Amino acid sequence: MVLKKIIGFFFPEEVDFFGPMDTMYRLIGETLGVYIDAASKQNLSPFDREKLLTDLKILERKGDLVVQEVTSGLKRSFTPPFSPLELRRLFSCLDDAMDSLYESAMMNITAEYRGGLPPFVLEQLMAFQRGIAEATKTVDLLRHSRQGSAELAATLTRMCDIEMEGDNIYWRWKKELSAKLNRAALGGDLSAYRRAEMDEKILDQLEEVLDSLVGMMKVIQGMIIEHA
Repeated sequence: MVLKKIIGFFFPEEVDFFGPMDTMYRLIGETLGVYIDAASKQNLSPFDREKLLTDLKILERKGDLVVQEVTSGLKRSFTPPFSPLELRRLFSCLDDAMDSLYESAMMNITAEYRGGLPPFVLEQLMAFQRGIAEATKTVDLLRHSRQGSAELAATLTRMCDIEMEGDNIYWRWKKELSAKLNRAALGGDLSAYRRAEMDEKILDQLEEVLDSLVGMMKVIQGMIIEHA
């Protein structure tokens, strides 16, 4: 054991961090696919609801394993492609996105006040899907960051535009839900008030999911500056 540690000290492993990065983006994409499929249905049966949570939990656990693999790899490598701090931050952002998607689905399912999911869920998820599709491109661009710096900057700009699009979706629906809350309160309609209140909570949570694009952009920008 001691000899192994000595060898590891003088001959550190070449650890691949781009593969796990790509895997995390793929898992987020798969998570979005499952969630979008559910949001596209007018009504969700008890089986559909249970399957949604089960599928998302499986994907979330896979993401946790990737993050654990990266944490272990950082301990074994003296020469990661970027600073360990920046890599931890990036994978933390990706892990948080996975967790937030699962928590959003949990809130939707356990609320039990609609047959299907609120209409804005599909809009927000599809915007996030476009953002993740752009973020996925950064893996190869970071691998060759010097040669692909211009395209990397353009990709981050597109991610920013998509996040702003998500903000527009959010505020459009926020305004509508606020009006519904006011009408329900004035009319004493407790059922309508509860529905609008739950819709607002889900809208807010998915806005946080879209905001994770900003976190990814900031970390990637930090990686570029550090590597310049």
